[in-house]
Amino acid sequence: MTDVHDELTLQEKETLFGSQLNQQFPVLWPCLEQVIQGAGRVFAGCPPLPVHEISDSELASRTLMARLITDLYAVCILAWKGYLAQTVALTSSTLETAYLLTYIGLNDKTARQWLDHPDATQQIVSVFNLIQGSLSHLDHPTGGLWTPQELEEHTKSEYHIYQQMCGVKHLNAAMQMPLGLELRPGEGRITVGPQFSETFFNVTLWTLYHAARMALQATDAFARGHAPVTALAQFKNSLPATERLMADLLGYLDRPLAPSVAEE
Repeated sequence: MTDVHDELTLQEKETLFGSQLNQQFPVLWPCLEQVIQGAGRVFAGCPPLPVHEISDSELASRTLMARLITDLYAVCILAWKGYLAQTVALTSSTLETAYLLTYIGLNDKTARQWLDHPDATQQIVSVFNLIQGSLSHLDHPTGGLWTPQELEEHTKSEYHIYQQMCGVKHLNAAMQMPLGLELRPGEGRITVGPQFSETFFNVTLWTLYHAARMALQATDAFARGHAPVTALAQFKNSLPATERLMADLLGYLDRPLAPSVAEE
């Protein structure tokens, strides 16, 4: 059994997937673009300083912010070409960068611990503690303080998202098989490159939503701690528009896909 994609080259599939992704989720690229540009403006607004003239937290945070922006842009390149497993794998690393950036904050001691860390196989703390520590530095959604139970529950929720992404990165079959096996009536095929299933589009959306959400959160923390007043003000002014796009993007997660070439 064949479909309209069987005769396409890999490059043609990449182009078609990106086009259909835009058709299914029209707000997706404007949202990611807004997050990337906002982060870029905040980073560019920081004056250049010799390394020996800035604090440890400033040095670590600028390094991580540059990595965050670069990774997020690379995530988008992979996603719009239809390389879902690779998108998810890189996003798991992007989330770690966002957590670490927020975790360090203005703490020079923690920053120096990270900068001097000698073990290339381990982080300075576990990812679970990294998430919990970063959340403790953020405002509670209601504006109050986190209770220990709320902090624990929210940490577990964030960690579960991260674990799911790592399941793809580390080739856990429960996560890999749905993304690598293309099922059709009466048959299943292992394919190379983009797929055009509902699962593929929805997992791409889910991944990019969390990439944008965490990048925005980390940018906000960086801007408040390290950006000059003008750059912080510019970021704050753009935040309502970005948050509206994020809310629209969240709405797609529970919405069925529109008819597309994949279903013809």
